[in-house]
Amino acid sequence: MAVQREYRRHFNVHRNQVVPAHNTILRWVSSVHTRGTLTSKRPSVVTRTVHTPEHVESVRQAVLRSQSRSAQKHSSELGISNRSVSRILHLDLKFQPYKLAFVQQLKPGDYAQRLNFPLEMEDEETPSETHQ
Repeated sequence: MAVQREYRRHFNVHRNQVVPAHNTILRWVSSVHTRGTLTSKRPSVVTRTVHTPEHVESVRQAVLRSQSRSAQKHSSELGISNRSVSRILHLDLKFQPYKLAFVQQLKPGDYAQRLNFPLEMEDEETPSETHQ
């Protein structure tokens, strides 16, 4: 009560107005004595420990060495989390995620074979229809 009474007197708060709880005022006083401020001293910007120029360069070298490996395999090789490697690839190295699609190479006879296929299928269907 004495702490709240002193608070009312110091800040000229009317007796019918609400004042902070006893523990709150003591916590404020303790904070001012220990830290010199009421606000917490948490850093306003979170510093990234993995997203460093050294790691960016190591990811770049790993990708250039073996481009066909996945980001997940690179992350396990480098000892960096998968999300950090993906973030470095996308934000720093400007790589876009993709998956290689292997296609067959067309050969000179493929065009003729493509034209003959429906005719061959039609010929195979005709005898089976006569047996029904």
